[in-house]
Amino acid sequence: MKPNQKVFNLLFFIGLLPAILSMVTPDIVYQFPHFRFLKYFLHHSAIPLSVLYFILFEGYRVPRKAVITSYLTLNVIAVPIFYLNRLLDTNFFFLANPSESETLLSFFGSGIMYYISLEVASIIVFVITYIPMGILLKRENGTTN
Repeated sequence: MKPNQKVFNLLFFIGLLPAILSMVTPDIVYQFPHFRFLKYFLHHSAIPLSVLYFILFEGYRVPRKAVITSYLTLNVIAVPIFYLNRLLDTNFFFLANPSESETLLSFFGSGIMYYISLEVASIIVFVITYIPMGILLKRENGTTN
């Protein structure tokens, strides 16, 4: 498999902090030691660990402009997923509605306010996620990126 910086940029923003946040307020009805509980946390732990692996051992870095390009890419991806959710009665990316269990998304309201809140929250999460990378790049290069 060839290295793909654009894919990594997107993975960095949607796989690091959001996966950790999903473990803080999980959308799961099963309790420990149920298999699905363990599977949920194993999967959601592997995502940020894979991002850290690529940063620490493969030398991947994320430029500042990736905050916007990844945000726009996520929005482009979300459009067909929104319609797929309606077609299949699913809730991928929680675009149909907040989860049924109490999570951070429960505070986002309903209707159009839910989608506006998702957009605002995602850009805030992207910016917060980028801060450590920006500091790393500044230290490595001696300049801002």
